[in-house]
Amino acid sequence: MSKMKSLFEMSKKTVITLACLAAAVAVIGTGTAYAVRAAAERNSIGKATAERFALADAGVDMSSALVSKAEFGRENGQYVYEVEFVANGVEYDYTINAADGAVIARDADGQMPGAVQSNAPAVTPPAATSSVTTISAERAKEIALQHASLSAADVNFVHSELDYDDGVQVYDVEFYKGNAEYDYEIDAATGIVLSYDYDAEDHQPTAQPNDSATTPPADAQAPVDSNNAAYIGVDRAKNIAVSHAGVALADAAFQKAKLENDDGRAEYEIEFFKDGIEYDYTIDAVSGTVLEYDAERDD
Repeated sequence: MSKMKSLFEMSKKTVITLACLAAAVAVIGTGTAYAVRAAAERNSIGKATAERFALADAGVDMSSALVSKAEFGRENGQYVYEVEFVANGVEYDYTINAADGAVIARDADGQMPGAVQSNAPAVTPPAATSSVTTISAERAKEIALQHASLSAADVNFVHSELDYDDGVQVYDVEFYKGNAEYDYEIDAATGIVLSYDYDAEDHQPTAQPNDSATTPPADAQAPVDSNNAAYIGVDRAKNIAVSHAGVALADAAFQKAKLENDDGRAEYEIEFFKDGIEYDYTIDAVSGTVLEYDAERDD
């Protein structure tokens, strides 16, 4: 009897040991899977590049698209990015190879003439990878000037340099016109304007007949009087900002619109969103002049 009991206890210990080993192997296996996935994502083209390849394949400009999803995952034994966006009333769904950017699958709902068809054969994106430049520095300068509605004769270029931003190859273009500084970031593969910034340096507000209304307060950071009749008002400042950006007032989602004091100068700080793009404006409170602005896609 004691021998049977001993054998039973030994079997029980063996089962427990094997269960513990199985659990340990499962944990190790899970950890290895996570490590492999993390390494694959680090070596992938990146979310931003996957978005650009999908947009380029659909023939959609980034400025007119609202990206709702760009996720890294595994499908049919390979790592991919699932990209979803809406443009011109059409909803697009893309599966992009995470290693080389090839389009694996695409689908479009509410299709317009010429829209991509569901389950069409995979194609190679127009720019093979983020390491290949498809536009020149001169072309990047032309794109920036066209966006700013200026000509080469109007400006003095500081630089047009190739750089990387989050693994994406871009051109940083900087130039001046008078006392205004322009900075652009342009996708080197597609030529899309990713972000831009304008700064009217050392701007002086327009003088008003009532000197007391425009004299900066003794304390450069003191609050400004929003009821000052010399100021254009926050509603007018908002209209100036959206008009400059080419956005309808009704379409802008305002995050900030307030009067502030910057080194003794009254300014309106305006921030709003439209189609996934964040716009920031600084407007002179007296003259309504746009002192600074920038626009950047909100990732």
